Amino acid sequence: MIPYSLITEIKKQNVVFFLGSGISLGTDDKGLPSAYELAAKINKKFFNNEKQISSGSELPIIAQEVIWSHNGSRYELNSLISETFNGIEQRPLKAHKLLAKIDLPMITTNYDTLIEKAFANRGKKLQKIVHDKQIPLATDSYLIKIHGCAEEPDTCIITEKDYYRYIYSDNELKKFVRTIFTKNRIIFIGYSLTDINFRLLLLDLKTRLGTNIANSYFLTHNPQENSYEYKFLCKELNVIPIVGDLNDLLKEIYNISTCIKPCTYSEYYSEDYFSDSENSKISLDNFAAEKIANGLKNNDIPPIILDKNITKLVHEKLSDYKYSIKKKDNMVLVPKGSFIMGGSRSGNEVIRIENIPYDYYIDETPVTNQQYRKFLSDYFLDKHIYCHKNEPKNKDHHPYADYDYTKMLQYIEGNWIPDDYFTNSKYDDYPVVLIDWWDAYAYAKWAGKELPTELEWEKAARGIDGRIYPFGDNVNVENCSDYCNVLESNIKNPTSTHKYTKGISPYGCYDMSGNIWEWCNDDFTPGSPFSSKLLKGGSSIRNYIKACPSIRNCREPNERWICRGFRCVIRMGEDI
Repeated sequence: MIPYSLITEIKKQNVVFFLGSGISLGTDDKGLPSAYELAAKINKKFFNNEKQISSGSELPIIAQEVIWSHNGSRYELNSLISETFNGIEQRPLKAHKLLAKIDLPMITTNYDTLIEKAFANRGKKLQKIVHDKQIPLATDSYLIKIHGCAEEPDTCIITEKDYYRYIYSDNELKKFVRTIFTKNRIIFIGYSLTDINFRLLLLDLKTRLGTNIANSYFLTHNPQENSYEYKFLCKELNVIPIVGDLNDLLKEIYNISTCIKPCTYSEYYSEDYFSDSENSKISLDNFAAEKIANGLKNNDIPPIILDKNITKLVHEKLSDYKYSIKKKDNMVLVPKGSFIMGGSRSGNEVIRIENIPYDYYIDETPVTNQQYRKFLSDYFLDKHIYCHKNEPKNKDHHPYADYDYTKMLQYIEGNWIPDDYFTNSKYDDYPVVLIDWWDAYAYAKWAGKELPTELEWEKAARGIDGRIYPFGDNVNVENCSDYCNVLESNIKNPTSTHKYTKGISPYGCYDMSGNIWEWCNDDFTPGSPFSSKLLKGGSSIRNYIKACPSIRNCREPNERWICRGFRCVIRMGEDI
């Protein structure tokens, strides 16, 4: 979804969110009223529904009439704003919770306090800026409320006159916002393309800044490319559209912004190390490894970059760490918290500390033939209700449908699964294969589960200690076939999902190295123009090196293969 050119800017944290009221409009009673609903509320309270309200664009007009009807006083209007947007019963929506996870500056024209509540719920500090005098206090996590806030309703820009006053004023806060536009990429979220005030605000900035303004982006779920409003934004204001869902966009931005931090372990711990002369008796790596090991145990460690040497030391220091295996309905529990993720192949798997802030269950084994047959028996009755919205039309979810085996047979030198592999009870416990990403997605939805993210899959495979394989580090070409089904095992076909009892992961998962590649939910490269989906785990026709859980593979979502399947997750009390 995210333009490829924007990914680098997100990683550099050169991005600012510009948030409209759309982020607070929920689909149930948790959401705040839209501009139209607020105008209707004003109409009912002050005019007994005598005014004709047909759209949200009439909000500034009816708000202005409230002031006129009270002899120029804003008191009654302000009281309604406070009552509407500052209610204690209102809770942050999913978008606000995601924003509270992303450490990027924000500007908003909203009056509500839902973003602030989301930050408070996560125990994170947020600098709120409403007045000029607050500007020097701005930190990395700040929220500029340029249209005021519900706690100070006099600062809210709601009437037509208020909009004119804002556009023609030139206070310090507006100047600060202009500097933000010259240095950062702005992503507009939650704005209607038909909101003329939104376009006027952008036109004012472009007029004052000219060519100094950086490229901006706006999110739209329904672009309507032939509309006047869409063309005005693109042609006159040079704003680049991003088409997609709000929460999906925020999740992608979070994944990109937290994937790689600029701070290495040596940078992070060097100040503490050199502050005490006693530390000179040990190396910086040993000092850092001890700190990292304790941080992982106590789930009190930031996301920092590691290397192979420090990871090995941490693994050794965590050799006595006790993992608890808890099973339920053929799934195993993986507790929330920090863990070491990544490898070192060509920089493709950067070693780093990651964090999953919720417990989750993951399938003990890849989805089996027996389990998948149950899905197929219900599939036609349910008329594609579990399918992804972008799934190709008239797709068949049978694993053996419309597949050209010729290339595959040549590649695996004649080895092939039996003709009755999917139907014979003898193979019930074998992993279902020859299914693509769309099949895996539909099955997961049918089962009331999800496809795992890369983070979820890898933590389930490796635990927290940075081990190379689910079963440890002491694996080589001679002994690998004792632990997993890889090329060196000389089987070259899928095997029973419970065959390799010595190869289970710290949390009790089977086959997270070898047997089959497993589809994950993620794109291989977030925001890439290519649509490849991520695969993890290696297979029976790949060598044991490729079975390292850190290795990342990818294929187009419509590709099938003899050694490609999946497993699912259920998230428990997900802390968005």
